[in-house]
Amino acid sequence: MRGIFSVTIILLVALTIAAEAVKTKEKVKEVKTEPDCDEWMYGRCVPNSGDCGVGVREATCNEHTKKHKCKVPCNWKKDFG
Repeated sequence: MRGIFSVTIILLVALTIAAEAVKTKEKVKEVKTEPDCDEWMYGRCVPNSGDCGVGVREATCNEHTKKHKCKVPCNWKKDFG
């Protein structure tokens, strides 16, 4: 009888933990809402130092602005966007 009671308690605890995990997973999905933008406008890639190398470019859509990493190749003779 004790064995059945112990197994029942363990299963109940496992079920409770699983239910809480599903709830927190749903909350995380709700928080990650992206802005509804159809067309992003990207600026030029601006190197962090010098004329080439790793840099940053800004993307804007309506009132939202994001910064993306980019790279300007060295030995590039034209403007690189």
